[in-house]
Amino acid sequence: ANWGPDQATGEPNTEGCGDFGTAWASSERSTVEWLELDYDTPVTPTEVNILQNYNPNQVIQVELIDTNGAAHMIYESPSQEVDCPYTLTIQVEDADYQAATIRITVDQSLLVSWNEIDAVELIGY
Repeated sequence: ANWGPDQATGEPNTEGCGDFGTAWASSERSTVEWLELDYDTPVTPTEVNILQNYNPNQVIQVELIDTNGAAHMIYESPSQEVDCPYTLTIQVEDADYQAATIRITVDQSLLVSWNEIDAVELIGY
């Protein structure tokens, strides 16, 4: 579905900046929302890349959920306006767990416009 959670999975497929149905967007544009993505293969995480194609970077929190269900905060920052397109790259150091789930929280109350996410990459070994 256009703007559905599945749009943030797989390879990047949104060209340039703008409001495109090939990226994930929340149903409301001025709220705090979250997106949770599951990956087939758990990894010891080293990096997460969040490719944003509309009104970046309103990502305020990124958590990795380990295979035991525990959450690990890897990113926390206030919402801010940055040039589009934008990739938020988060280095994960010395992780002693395996993760296969990412939870991303966006705060759209500052810009009052959708923060769209085209793809999310989980890198690890």
